[in-house]
Amino acid sequence: MQTINVLGVPFTIIYANLEKDGEYGDCEPLSQTIRIDNTIPIDHQQKVLAHELTHAALRISGLNELVDDKIEEAICVLMETTYKIYEDIK
Repeated sequence: MQTINVLGVPFTIIYANLEKDGEYGDCEPLSQTIRIDNTIPIDHQQKVLAHELTHAALRISGLNELVDDKIEEAICVLMETTYKIYEDIK
């Protein structure tokens, strides 16, 4: 396990088999936990982590209250893509 601060709030990152849940990751702001499926390739885990960290930041900041779920999800997918672009230019 590792901890990452999101806007000053520590989130525990847990890598676990999420196949039975049918998800690659999830974010629980109340428990300050992000879970990532450890059965997918590492590059995909990194994209999922960027996605879930974005959900965390939106929820902590309250910005998720300003947009509907589809817009929130679109923002998170955008951040996945931005993460990949950053990795490609490193």
